[in-house]
This record gives sequence, structure tokens and C-alpha cells, in this order.
Amino acid sequence: MAVLHLAKYEGLGNDFLVLRLGIDDVEGRSGAVAVVGQSGPAGGSVTAANPIDATIAAALCDRHRGPGADGVITLAATAEGGVRMTLRNADGGLAETSGNGLRCAALAAIDGGLASGPELVIETGAGPASARLLARHGSAGATVRVSMGEARLGEGRHGILERFARIVDTGNPHLVLHPERGGPVPMALRAEDLAHLEHGVDGELAGGVNVEAVVVESPGVGSPGVGGLAPGADAPSAGSSGGGALSGQPDRIELVVWERGAGATLACGSGSVAAAAACRAAGLVGDRVEVHNPGGVLLVELSGPPEAPSAYLTGPARLVARIEVDLDWMLDAALGEAAPRDPAGAFDNQGALENQGALDPAGARDPAGALDNQGALDLAPARAGEVARAS
Repeated sequence: MAVLHLAKYEGLGNDFLVLRLGIDDVEGRSGAVAVVGQSGPAGGSVTAANPIDATIAAALCDRHRGPGADGVITLAATAEGGVRMTLRNADGGLAETSGNGLRCAALAAIDGGLASGPELVIETGAGPASARLLARHGSAGATVRVSMGEARLGEGRHGILERFARIVDTGNPHLVLHPERGGPVPMALRAEDLAHLEHGVDGELAGGVNVEAVVVESPGVGSPGVGGLAPGADAPSAGSSGGGALSGQPDRIELVVWERGAGATLACGSGSVAAAAACRAAGLVGDRVEVHNPGGVLLVELSGPPEAPSAYLTGPARLVARIEVDLDWMLDAALGEAAPRDPAGAFDNQGALENQGALDPAGARDPAGALDNQGALDLAPARAGEVARAS
């Protein structure tokens, strides 16, 4: 039996399963290698230093057959007192970085003793990021500020879903759709409306891209809920404090998110940075921007040239649960293999479920006590070895 001990963290509902090497045990790791090597596309890629491969990550993130998450983070301590973060998306693919993931990683590293805090450096596929825990909220939550490096703006095109579309590189790729200055109010969009752009406007980005659609709500710049500047309005210059300077508040934008490898999510930290940078370069906002994701609000702070500003991201992170996962059971379900038949006597000897998974009508009569005395269904045998307790 191979068992993973994980912690689940979330930032604005963008949730991650976190494995802290040297802190969270990986029991029976050789068993995990055997399972994946025999059944999955990963070959024998699971090692002591890399216990989460693409197959395991995708199975863990499955919200029906696994614990469920938007991604899996593996943390290892560095000699310099920081941590190294490896991030896989829900489809198992590697991701360079994540704004929400960085905040969760920072809190998880401090919680687990991998770093002393309140400041640490997190090594990522996009380079090092500094993190600082600003405040604790109870025993499980915190506000964390992380450096996001430069947001490098690329080419743009007009008229994409009634918006201006621009590529932005924040260490990982983004396609930001924001209103045209002085243009009409764009149509409202849902996350699913962005799915076809995950590989670029013309499918030119084979590796995929995160897509964000923006509505600007800057005090003193555009009216709340309006998609851009009012005709004839003066735009704030990049390097100013934007329209929010009139009220002493940051500028505001709203975001709809479609993330590569994860789909619709409640928040995207790096996408918030990309969107704020693109809108700043277009003169729609200034240096400090509140980005309202579906899951909540993040603060983006920008400085430097319009086409390549440096960025900081501030927002919440929170421990949700500590989890044990039996990899053998979970991977059997995820890879479509036959689960152990009737492991805890939930079905009668004839089997309430056929081998092909079709329901035997007789099973509905509860011949073997699948329903408890109060009539509540006992799901314990079907939890595939997972035990989660809220923290």
C-alpha cells in the first residue's frame, strides 16, 4: 500500500494539494512506483525526490475519484532556507508558477517548518519569488505578499470577443482580453466563453495559455460596471496611481478566468497580475489595482515601464484540511481498473453492481444493509482510502 500525506490549501478558492518533502510522509513509495510504472503513462518517473508525476497529479486533482484540487504542489527545502516549488495543473501538466499557488506554498512551508518565515524565497519554474507573511487570521489563514517578477507584454489584436487581446508573460503565459479605450461596452462573458482561446486566438500557442477577460471599474476613470473609459475621458498614465487617486483607493477591475490545464477556476493570481499590467499599459488603470476574481479580491502593485512592469501580489491563503490518500485505490479508479470487489461488505454476495458497472435493480432493496438504521447511505467503503479532517 502506498499512502500520501498531504495538506490542502486554498487562495480565493483556487485550491492546491501540497506535499512537503521531509515533513509529510510518503509511505510505501516503492509501491507507488510499481503502480504507476505498470498502469500509467508516466513509466517509472516517480522517485523519492519527485513522488508526484503527471498520472498521480491528475488522479489527485480528480474531484470525483480523488481528493480534488486545481493543482498539486511539491515543496522541498533549499540550502538557503527557502523552498523549491514544483507545480502540476489538474491535468497533470507542469506549470511554471502560480500567484495563488505561491501564497499557499509560502504558508504551507512556514506551517510545516520547511521555512522559518515570515519571509522566504520560493524557487519556481519561472525563477525565484520572494514571499512575506503579512498577517495571521486564526489558526489556519494568513495574508501573504509575493513578488511576481516582470509582466512582459507582447503583441495584441483588436476585436476578439469585442475586446483587445494581448499576450502577457508573467513567468507563465496569459491572453488578456480587455476593453478598448473609448469603445462600446463589451458583451458579458462566462469562463466557458474563453475555453476556445486556451491555445491562442488562432491556435498558435500549442503549449496552452491562461485566458482572462476584464471589466474595468476604476473610480474616476470609468463608471462601475462599464467596460472601459468613457469617450473623451483622460486615461491615467502608467506610473501614476490611476483613477483611484481621486478617491485614495486602488483602481478596480473584474476578472473572468479560464486556466490552461484546469478550466474555469475561482481565481488566478498570475492572471490578475497579467490583467492589471495589460490594463495599465492601455491607460485604463494605474499602479495599484484591486482585481476582483470570482472567488475574491487580490491587490496587484506595479512599477516600471508599461511593457514590462515589476509586480507584487497580495491576498489570502488558508489551510483547509490534512489528507491521507491510498494511491493504489485512487489510481485503480482513475486509470479505469477494477476496484476490489465488495471490500467491506457494502454489496451482497450476488453483487449489487455488475462487472460492467450497471446497477442491479435488486441492490436497491438493501439486502446487505448498505443503508444504516436511519436510512442514511453509508459511503465509507467507497472513499478509496482517503481520510480528510478539517483543520
